[in-house]
Amino acid sequence: MSRYNTVQTHPLILREQNYLLQKKLISFHSEDRDIKQWPKTNHFQINLPVSLSQVQSMRLINISLPSNQYVFSNSNQNTKFSFTTDINGTPQSLDVEISEGTYDPEELALEIQNKMNYALLNVYGLPNQKFFKCKYNKSTNTFWFGKIGTNTPTSAPTITKFSLDFHKKMNYDTNCDLEVWEKSTNWGFPYYLGYQKKKYISEKTPPNLWFNKNTKDTGGPFGFDYEITDPSISSDGYWLSEHNGNLFIDISNNQCMIDIKGDNWIYMEMGKYNSMDEIKPNSTNTNASFNNDYNGKVNSAFAKIPVGEKNYGSTIFVKSRSLMSNISYFTPPLSRINRLQFKFRYHDGRLVDFKCFPISFVIEFNLLCDEPSKKMNVIVPPQYSHN
Repeated sequence: MSRYNTVQTHPLILREQNYLLQKKLISFHSEDRDIKQWPKTNHFQINLPVSLSQVQSMRLINISLPSNQYVFSNSNQNTKFSFTTDINGTPQSLDVEISEGTYDPEELALEIQNKMNYALLNVYGLPNQKFFKCKYNKSTNTFWFGKIGTNTPTSAPTITKFSLDFHKKMNYDTNCDLEVWEKSTNWGFPYYLGYQKKKYISEKTPPNLWFNKNTKDTGGPFGFDYEITDPSISSDGYWLSEHNGNLFIDISNNQCMIDIKGDNWIYMEMGKYNSMDEIKPNSTNTNASFNNDYNGKVNSAFAKIPVGEKNYGSTIFVKSRSLMSNISYFTPPLSRINRLQFKFRYHDGRLVDFKCFPISFVIEFNLLCDEPSKKMNVIVPPQYSHN
């Protein structure tokens, strides 16, 4: 038995340290950045007005973004496509580039149609003549391509077939390191129209008994049933209305709809203070033992921001209640923060092109401050009193 007394009648009580949680709000504007060092608003760094110590957590409180981010742009690599048509028996490959911007379906169909005809007429110097048509089908949410029949002016060249060369990779003059062509989604302009990465060849429009009694006759007027009010009148609802020689790309068995509204979410990165995980998109070999391309991205984003409805020239205001959980906790607390770096991108890594539109947001910082060790009497000035 030990001769020392090991029984303590006065056990040691550990001193607990109490902290006061202090909230600090900082407002950021994209114009606060060093424009020479950070020329674009989708990626920039800002020095804080005061160093923050003992940062326990932070979150995005609100943010304002341009409503109309361009869906079609050079940076998104989705403004070009190629098609081939025979001119008097000689195949001619032509490239089309639409204007950057955001379109509704009818506007985009007209843009495509005009640019296809312009590409052809620019080569052969035939002004004010239309050969190709692009039509939006509201019922199936698809785009259709056609070539007007033989009642075009006799001076026009003969076109007996055409193809959409959506299997052809288009080149873009961009500094973006991300190559979209190899992806399974958003890989180029045809994807947004609901087409696949292949060549589509035209054929004559199906037989129309209203104009050709012989059921084998093809190339007659063609339109969508929901638009045709009087089938016996070729101009009444037929978007290819000539009596013969009409060509079209048949996508009646196509399984994809158009996707021209753009991304619904923007991911905000904040340097090394991200806390949200993501799964890498466009995987094709996740079950294989070798060359498995599954990849999860840990701490890849700080906040996920809903874009909402896009309206030209307007601004999206998103508050914390509209945001998904975007609060980042730090254990132990961060000892000091002097500067922050921000990046705005989509899930697949494409940077958001704000087109010089200013953005603004507020971040809440929660700081741990030592609780005062002694009782303090606080005198409240009369102007702070509430009745």
